[in-house]
Amino acid sequence: MSGIVSKNGGRSSGIVGAGDVGADAVDGSNIADDAIDSEHYADGSIDNAHIADDAIDSEHYAAGSIDTAHIADNQITLAKMAGGTDGQIITYDASGDPVAVGPGTDGQVLTSTGAGSPPAFETAAGVSETQGTFTSSWGGSGGQSGQSYAHQYGQYNKIGNFVHCTIFCNLTDKGTLTGQVSIDGLPYTNRGNNYNPVSFCQDVYFSLTSGHVLRGYMLSNATEIQFMEQEHNNDAYTFLTTSHMNDNTGLQIMCAYHIAD
Repeated sequence: MSGIVSKNGGRSSGIVGAGDVGADAVDGSNIADDAIDSEHYADGSIDNAHIADDAIDSEHYAAGSIDTAHIADNQITLAKMAGGTDGQIITYDASGDPVAVGPGTDGQVLTSTGAGSPPAFETAAGVSETQGTFTSSWGGSGGQSGQSYAHQYGQYNKIGNFVHCTIFCNLTDKGTLTGQVSIDGLPYTNRGNNYNPVSFCQDVYFSLTSGHVLRGYMLSNATEIQFMEQEHNNDAYTFLTTSHMNDNTGLQIMCAYHIAD
């Protein structure tokens, strides 16, 4: 006989005590539907084996109960991230929290704004280009006067802080040139500590020492080019003075240099 086996020890009819139920005598057919409530579960008695597949839903999770320890690496996909605006990027703010930046506008670039703030989309700084002409002339470190010219041409192309110049300067009368001679009138000041050499396209009617060649370099923090004669395979040089010049001395040279930022 299955079901409840009575061990009535003189109790009134219909009353079954715990001692009247045999071990393992109560099966599912003797439990009314919806009769077992949470108060009947012993603590810790519900394990994985007693939870049906797909039975736990989000409504059963306590708020904030899912922390990083419960999320496996590489499990958050793009589809699981909150939606944003096309063109935005995710970065971090000063507090270390993620933040969306952008979107920028066409032609802008992502620029660092330094420590303590997220980057920003900003208009790219353009590199300006300027072209023009200038008047070149011969000068002396101690002064000059009385010069006349066949040509005093100068042309420059400036890109950012880089300048390229072409100079064509021909005398018809050298006048008085005191001290070291130079070509003056460059359109921009050469940046400090840059003694850039120049390239000679043509030099005519100089009175140089035999076996010497003409050299030139741009003075630092100045708008002039200084010249010297130098012997081949020898570091020794002599600065040019009026004695090296003639009334028809001429130069065609090119130079390139940086100006201050």
